[in-house]
Amino acid sequence: MAAVAAEPSLDALPDSLLLEILSQLPLRERLRGARVCRRWCRLVQDKVLWRHVDLTPYEISLKNLRHLLQHHLRSNVRTLKMRGTLSEALLQDLGKKCPGLQRLCLLCTKLRYKIDSR
Repeated sequence: MAAVAAEPSLDALPDSLLLEILSQLPLRERLRGARVCRRWCRLVQDKVLWRHVDLTPYEISLKNLRHLLQHHLRSNVRTLKMRGTLSEALLQDLGKKCPGLQRLCLLCTKLRYKIDSR
């Protein structure tokens, strides 16, 4: 009797290959992939995927930007491209959370800041 071949599965792929696949996905799809299983969630958070981050295809709210900053954007970020609205506090947090940031590209960005009323 012949043995039945196992069904191909993504679970059989090594993390390095899955990271390469995830790196080719747009950010939104990558973040959705984190919901698939614990392994993918861990892989999506891998620092390799967060060195060069391009947020320009998305109009991101301050709330969502804070979430990204708290959960994904860390010291390994080297390049960040974004558009939308930024607050002074968020820029300060960005400087603290991403000390390795070398290039910040702001396109069509609204800056919200408090005016000192002295």
